[in-house]
Amino acid sequence: MAKPNLAEKDILNPSETIEYFVLSRRKFYDLLKIRMEKISWHATENAS
Repeated sequence: MAKPNLAEKDILNPSETIEYFVLSRRKFYDLLKIRMEKISWHATENAS
């Protein structure tokens, strides 16, 4: 069975995302951490 074309998939798992966007694992998880911090900060700001 051939690998699916990542550009045509709706949802990518972490390893597919790293491959598709040509990221290192460290860079991927750093970006994910930054994004989660922004979401968390935004949620607490709106809760007040």
